[in-house]
Amino acid sequence: MARAILKLLVCCLVFFVSATAIAAPTAKERAQAKSAWIKGKRFVTQEKKDEAVESLRIAVELDPKVQYQLDLARALVAVRAFVEASELCEAVKTSSEANTQKAKQAATTLAKDLEPRIPRLTVNVSAVGATATVNGEPVELGKPLAFDPGVYTVRARVGDNPETSERVELQERARKTVTLDPTSGQPTKPDEEKSSGGTMLPAAIAYSLGGAALVAGGVTGFLAFQKTDEVKDLCGGAQCPEKYAGEVDAALSLGTASTVLFAMGGLGAAAGLILTFTVGVDGGEGESKENEEKAAQVRVRPFVGPATAGVIGTF
Repeated sequence: MARAILKLLVCCLVFFVSATAIAAPTAKERAQAKSAWIKGKRFVTQEKKDEAVESLRIAVELDPKVQYQLDLARALVAVRAFVEASELCEAVKTSSEANTQKAKQAATTLAKDLEPRIPRLTVNVSAVGATATVNGEPVELGKPLAFDPGVYTVRARVGDNPETSERVELQERARKTVTLDPTSGQPTKPDEEKSSGGTMLPAAIAYSLGGAALVAGGVTGFLAFQKTDEVKDLCGGAQCPEKYAGEVDAALSLGTASTVLFAMGGLGAAAGLILTFTVGVDGGEGESKENEEKAAQVRVRPFVGPATAGVIGTF
């Protein structure tokens, strides 16, 4: 029995030594880690925060020395990655590395200063058997959880009920509680505003088409006036020679087109006004009658004069 116990102890010792040897960084990794650490410290002095975090993280991954972890924690605080920085401080405080007392004291001070700055979010769900996530990660219910400052989406679900969600913004030092009810039967859509009635799209289309027709009518009317003046100059009197018949027809065609376009523009404007009064507000019966009366009073008609054109309306 004693021999068997001794063999077991020897095996455990060999396994521990082997695991320690495997985990220890090589000379090359230590050299690379020191180079990355020096580069990271240089980035810190240059106030290149993201680059500093990246380089110091490489140093810690290659050789998790206490000093490297402490400097990475400081860099993470600068970019407001408070949670990871706090975890690194704890790792430094509990490290068994020799001759690191000053670093451990610095980590203790940093953790103490950082603790009140870390936002806390408590997620409550008013249903038995419900699960919740924050940004897709499962969370423990009813417990203040540490998060970095930022915007988060809290979701909850129970059984086959629709998922309920809520967005929450956590500022530095914030303490917030979110309570969700996944049994309400309706999914929560925080960013979606409720509709206030019918859509105004038809009215907008009518206004657009009417406006385009009015503009085209104005341009065509201007061309018609110019063409008419040209024909008068060519004809020189009441009777126009046959050779200018095409010019006369062109002037008449432009005038006709202008009139038609103004008529279309007037109809579009009238339709837009009618739709504005009758669509878009989901009121009661009295309000609907009032809208109908307003729409019935709308009158729009185009006009074309010898030097002007436009639309006349009454409301």
